[in-house]
Amino acid sequence: MAFVSVFLFGVTEMASGKNPSDSFAIRSGQGEVNPAPPMIVTVEEGKIAFYSRGRNMSALPETAYVGIGKYVLDVDKHTGQQIDSLKEALSSRTFAPVHGLGNGPVLDFSFERNGQHYQGEYNYQLGEAFNNKLSPLYQIADKALKHGHPEINLHPVFAAHSARDGFVLELTFRNDGQKDISIGGPDTWSPDLARPDLLNVRIGAINSAGTGFYVRPVSKYLSEASRRYAKEITVKPGEPVTLAFSVPYSALTFTDTSSSRRVTSGSYRFIGEMTVDVLAPAEMQGRIYTPMNDVQSIELQAQ
Repeated sequence: MAFVSVFLFGVTEMASGKNPSDSFAIRSGQGEVNPAPPMIVTVEEGKIAFYSRGRNMSALPETAYVGIGKYVLDVDKHTGQQIDSLKEALSSRTFAPVHGLGNGPVLDFSFERNGQHYQGEYNYQLGEAFNNKLSPLYQIADKALKHGHPEINLHPVFAAHSARDGFVLELTFRNDGQKDISIGGPDTWSPDLARPDLLNVRIGAINSAGTGFYVRPVSKYLSEASRRYAKEITVKPGEPVTLAFSVPYSALTFTDTSSSRRVTSGSYRFIGEMTVDVLAPAEMQGRIYTPMNDVQSIELQAQ
């Protein structure tokens, strides 16, 4: 339920002279096989911080990179009104605790309003009318992502080119933030295409003839120069890190609809996505997911 802790939490903060942050986090419910990363928004001292870990904010799945990291934005008049509207909705009801499996996404909240502290969780089951009152949270997050300053950032891109009996995949991690960011390396990535819940980098390709395949690059395909990144990849601001993988055709899994069970020569469109663990900094620790921008016109030789 929504807890009101005016006399304990609120007075403690006022006596200490601190202004506690407001926090709103959407997470997957219990029992989901492949839970999405949480989406977290905090408001403190006139600034919004959006922790973007890859949870989809629209009805349609993302197909390109939109932003991973911590994005900070000043609270303006309109955004302040959106925050007040969100608080008004969440403080207007008492919510039953979320129990059981398969209840869908859950909103965890903790905030101050009119001298009272509200804290609880809501599992989006009061119906569309009330859920619409919570839409400002998505609007705030979207605004921070598009117009905020990236204090922490990870931007993966990839390229590929043909090689003997396979292709070379170059996976580059950029950092447009202000802090170093570290993620688990290929040693932690799973090659199992049947397990979307495991950490992985997934690359797919298709050509005009309908030949399509997928592969998950892992440590055994790393080039010698890239092996130092097998366990952990640390990316400093403005200093991209590139890992090269020599992927043999024998490692590919062809799609069910592929017109061929072998690689045919021609130009391929490559797509990619990843689910990896952020190790540092601490405020971004945990799983992230992101698609990568696709790459057109990669020429491959016949298998």
